This record gives sequence, structure tokens and C-alpha cells, in this order.
Amino acid sequence: MKIEFKGFTMVEALMVVLVGSFMMLTANFMLSQGVRTSLKGQDQLETIRAASSVFSQLRKDLLACDSVNTDNVHKVVTESDTLLDLAAPLPEKISFFIRNATTTYSLKIHPKGKSLVRHAYNALGVTERVDEFAIPRMKNFEAIKILKVQRVKTASPKFVQGQLFIRIAVESSDPNIGTSTIKLSSFFVTSQLSSTQWWNYHYPPPTN
Repeated sequence: MKIEFKGFTMVEALMVVLVGSFMMLTANFMLSQGVRTSLKGQDQLETIRAASSVFSQLRKDLLACDSVNTDNVHKVVTESDTLLDLAAPLPEKISFFIRNATTTYSLKIHPKGKSLVRHAYNALGVTERVDEFAIPRMKNFEAIKILKVQRVKTASPKFVQGQLFIRIAVESSDPNIGTSTIKLSSFFVTSQLSSTQWWNYHYPPPTN
């Protein structure tokens, strides 16, 4: 009994190599895409966490203050306005005032990036505390006070409802993540931003 061994032809061997190479390239591409997506998701999660701590501190300072100033710049929204244009560059500084203290937020530029610095001053203008918020790859910090003219009903007197808009933009240029810009923003509405202390509770105001 004779056993014959039949070898591969050159064409068959070449086909096996090509198919194997294609499968390896596909697997490598899928793996790299998975790693890229994972890194991007982790990067965005870290950014959101860092920005959330800033928004939380801003909320505390806003609720504790008597008035707010966004670098002497504000936007007025009338009753007829249906759109709010916030595309233009906005102020990069915000100040919270109370009777005997002032708290400001402003950008600080470093050789490798930017951070947000919170200064707390006493009534004499002396710095009592400095906090620095490091948000990964922060591009800018913007704040604008919005004065919205409105009324409870058609025949009611007009009043101004104040709003505070905060926006933090983060830009990533990491080749493993891909260039992208994330904009995180928040609206704040409290009595400290309003021309009246009662609009949010009852209407009309008490007479005595």
C-alpha cells in the first residue's frame, strides 16, 4: 500500500498567506478601534467629572452671594426674542459679591495648558483663599449674565429674570483619541440674578 503526499502549489500557498494576512489586519483594526473608543470614553468621563466639580462650586458661590458680574458684560433677552445667541466669544471671568467678600473665577494660562482659578477676597481686597481647578485639556471658560424680560401673563407688569450661563470647552488632540471639542454648559437661575426677590415664589408681590 502506497501513501502519496500531495504538496501545495504556489498559488494555493499564496492564497493562504493572503487570507491569513487579511484576517490579521482585520483583527488588528478592530482591536485598535476598540482601544481608541475606550480611551476616548475614558477621556470624556474624566473631563465631565472635573467640570462637574467646577459647576458644583460655582453653584455654591452663586447661592451664597448677593450679586453677580460677568466682566461688566450681559445679554438682554426681550419678550419677543425666541433665540439666544451664545456663539460669540463670551467673558472669561465671573465675580460673586457679598457684603464683605468677593469671589472671582478666571482662566490661568500655563506653558502646557489652562486651568480655572478661584480667588476669594475679603472686604479689604486681600486674597484669603485660592483654589485651582485642573480640567484636562481645557480650551476656554465662558460666563455670561442673561437678563430675560418677561411677565407672568399678558396684562401683568414686566419683570427681569436673571440667568447665568456657564460654558467650559475642552479640546483633545491626542492621536489615540482623535481631535474633538467637548462643550459642557449649565444654566443657573436664582433670586440673586433677578431684579425681584419674589418672582419665583408668588405673584403679585405682597402689599405690606
